[in-house]
Order: sequence, then structure tokens, then C-alpha cells
Amino acid sequence: MSARVPESRIDLQQDEVRVSKSVRSLDWVAATRLHNWISGRSVIQVPSHAPMVSIASSASSEFPYRVLPRYQDTRYRYSIILTAETETTAEVLIDGASQGTFPVENRRNAAPLVFDIELGVQSTTEAETVIKVTAGDSSVTVEAVLVEALPRVLLAEDANDLGANRMKFWIREAISERNFANSLLDLQNNLRQSARRCGCFAHSWGTDSPKVTTNGSYENKFEDTISILGRFLFSGETQRTLSWRVKAYNSDGSTAGNVRVSNDAGTSVIAVPAGTTTATWFPTTGNAADTFLVDAEDNETANGLRGGTTDDHTFEAQRTAGAGNVLIETISVWEA
Repeated sequence: MSARVPESRIDLQQDEVRVSKSVRSLDWVAATRLHNWISGRSVIQVPSHAPMVSIASSASSEFPYRVLPRYQDTRYRYSIILTAETETTAEVLIDGASQGTFPVENRRNAAPLVFDIELGVQSTTEAETVIKVTAGDSSVTVEAVLVEALPRVLLAEDANDLGANRMKFWIREAISERNFANSLLDLQNNLRQSARRCGCFAHSWGTDSPKVTTNGSYENKFEDTISILGRFLFSGETQRTLSWRVKAYNSDGSTAGNVRVSNDAGTSVIAVPAGTTTATWFPTTGNAADTFLVDAEDNETANGLRGGTTDDHTFEAQRTAGAGNVLIETISVWEA
């Protein structure tokens, strides 16, 4: 004799065990799978870019970036492409920890170096991550850098499988028809946060060869404009807000400068004040990052372009005081 028993879910609350009504797969299971898929997606923290910085023999350069982790993040993957005209080696450090010394070959034979780094603690606090490359007995070129938060597979509560602590943001009560829909709706903002794109643009020239400005007028720090689109999240939304910081300094105490981003929506200016002679993130990290508006993607077009055109941004810098150099190491842009 056999019988079919309806599936039920228990909910542990301190010393109490409660059993809810039967859970039907068409509602709870499907919704939970969707939730796990969304919050388990990988995201880009530092978008792939090409520093194209040459590091001389036995010299080193650091490449700093700002990242805004999701609470769900537990492991970052760093992908770095190094090349050399003459076969050599290079040591790679990530956030001060050596990942080893690796052979570096020419472009034809170059392969990405990939490092998986466990996060010490889950967090949503904006932070700096630094990649340091030290060349061997010949010069090395840093061709590309990418940092991404990896997706999880099992989403275990203790996070030992790279999962998140589900009790931090999942339903704390027994599932029943009267509360299930409202509980899911309450999670939507968490889902948007967990699936956000995070890094939208980044470029680092490194500590060994920062971008230099001496012009009293704004000058473009790239050869062309940079295209950035924000995500489309809400019905009728046409723009998104992005945050940005620059790591910069001046060659002497009397020199000062500005770094500016401009697009069709306006401009945002970050000052590098006089007296800043060591590389510093601006706005200083005790203050909120500056923001600027970008077009939101159009989800009704195949290419996602709003109005059929890219949203182009110009990153510029100028010297506003003194006679020295304004030096820029990194520009980092992410979702506000």
C-alpha cells in the first residue's frame, strides 16, 4: 500500500517548530527557484578594460579599484592578462597577498591568469581592491583586468559553498497562502540589489604610470568618449544614477586640479585639492561618492539602446592651481 503525502515546509524559530499548510510546487517552489537564480547570479565588479601599462624590469605597479559588494558575494575572480616581448616572469599580489610568480609570454601565447579570492566577510560596504604586478628580468605589459563576483551553486546557509546566509533576507515565517504573496513582493528590492550590475566602468593606469594633466583647460583622458548604459528596472524609467570616484594626487602642495565626467544629462566634477601629494580616493572615502545620470537601457529594443544611440561620456581633467602635475591613477564607476 502506498500513499501520496502533500509537501510541507517546517520553519525553525528559536526552539519552536511550526508546520505550514501544504506548499504547491506551482507557486512556492517556482518562486524560490527564481529567487535563488537571481540572487545567485555573477556580477561584474571591475569591468574588463585594457590598462596597456608597461612595467619595467624588476619594477612594480599597483592597480587600485573601488568595488561595491553585494551581501551575497563570497568569492571574487580576478582575471589578468600579462604579456612581454621577451619571455619573463611576473609576481601578482591581490590585496597584499602574493598569488605566486608566473611565466609571461608574447601576445600570441598569452593566457589569462585567473585567481579566485575568498572574501573574509560578507558585506555591502564600498571598498578598495588592489592588484600589484612586479615584473621579472624583462618588462611586462598589463593588457587586461577583470574582477567579477562568482555565482553560487547550492546557496547553503553557512556559506561554505559560496552561498549566502538565506536567513538574512528570506522569509522568516511559515509559508501559507495568506502571507506568501506579500512576503515575495517585499523581497523585490532585495532581488534588484542582489542582481545589480555593480561595476559599470573602470580604468586604472596604475601607480607606476598615472595619467598626467598640466593643462588649465579640461582635456580628455581617453582617446574617445566612453559609452555607459544603466539598467532598466522600473516601468517608464529612462535614466539611472551611477556613483564614481577617482584616485589621484598632485606633484606638489600648491597644485590642484579637477576631474570631470560629461554627458547629455550634465556634468559631475571631483576636485583634487591642493596639499594632496599622495594618491587618495576622491571624494574622500568618509564621504559619499559623486553621482551622475546615464540613460537606462531600453528593454523594447534588441540592442538595448535608448533612442537608438549610445550614451557617451567624456572623462576629462584640468589643473586649477599651481605649476605642477595632477596625476590620476584610477577612475571607478558603479551603480549608486
